[in-house]
Amino acid sequence: MRKSLFYTPFLLLICTVSIVSSCGPDSSGTRNVQESSPSKIDSLHVLPWIYDANGDSMVYNLDRDAEQLTVEEVVGVINEKYKDLIRLDLSKKADDTVFVSIPDAQYLTHSMGSTGAFGYMAEVTYSLTETPGVAYVHFQFEEGDHASPGLYGRADFINKL
Repeated sequence: MRKSLFYTPFLLLICTVSIVSSCGPDSSGTRNVQESSPSKIDSLHVLPWIYDANGDSMVYNLDRDAEQLTVEEVVGVINEKYKDLIRLDLSKKADDTVFVSIPDAQYLTHSMGSTGAFGYMAEVTYSLTETPGVAYVHFQFEEGDHASPGLYGRADFINKL
């Protein structure tokens, strides 16, 4: 009995070492994963800012240097997040303003409710103004019950958060 208790810690150690070493890299030096180009690794996958409806606040969500963000990248992530609901088109960038349009704003203006529309407009405005040189976003879409087109900056959301 006493001998089996003596060997138990050694057996556990051997098992642990075996498991950990089997989880390590392939000893042949080859890798089974595809290497991505640096631009793919650094690409944006989440919005820089998201609206927290429960906390009624904007939450900073960026995991990289904002100086490297592009307007096109942010618009792409917005469109991915709201896929099949709202399509945001980049019209142009002039001075410190990004001009965007929403060809079919029915979901934004009539189906999301006031809080949903507010959250969308705030996320788009905050995220696009996170890109270098952008202070305002000009939205073009057909006005509805819950959202209005026009020029927005972060200050337009501060007292409402």
